[in-house]
Amino acid sequence: MNLVNPNNEGKETGFSPNVDNTERSAKISTGAKVVWIILWILIIPLIYHVVKSNWFNRQQMSINNAASSIDTYLKNRKDTLTKLVDATKSYVNYEGETLKAITSLRNMNISRNNFGDADAMINSAFGRLMAVAENYPQLKAESMFQQMMEQATYIEKELAAARRNYNMNVTQYNNQLYSWPASVVAGFKNLMQMPLFAASATDKQDVSLSI
Repeated sequence: MNLVNPNNEGKETGFSPNVDNTERSAKISTGAKVVWIILWILIIPLIYHVVKSNWFNRQQMSINNAASSIDTYLKNRKDTLTKLVDATKSYVNYEGETLKAITSLRNMNISRNNFGDADAMINSAFGRLMAVAENYPQLKAESMFQQMMEQATYIEKELAAARRNYNMNVTQYNNQLYSWPASVVAGFKNLMQMPLFAASATDKQDVSLSI
């Protein structure tokens, strides 16, 4: 049924529409209101789910990138140590345990599955090298030795920063796993808690890099 009726029936002079200026409010049925409200109730969680799901994906990529940085710095530190050993062979008569540690380190393939072992082994080898170098003043005075030690110190700082960045990203990620309503999205995605970087007992021991 039309809301307005412009017909002017009954006049022989023809048709002349009448303007209907009656004020009328918009009408909506109760059922239509209920359907609209239900749609809003459903779409808001859906939008949140998509947004948060994408955040979890991006955060996992950030964590992966941070882990890759740690991997890179560990390998750089390993390379620096082996170069230090090669550069000091003419000065230093290494004892058996030191040579064994350095040989094991050379043959070690550093990956994300053995971060802890690699870190502990590198720290141990550095500690042994520094202890031996203390007995060779002429070695410590060599410019090449000093440059490599400066490089080792720089890598150590960058490695520490990479670990902090990794732990920061992991903490943000893990916090969301236990925060409602983000935990609901995490549950649908079957997400698991990510491990924080933790120092081993060997890592907690001081390693002198002074020259």
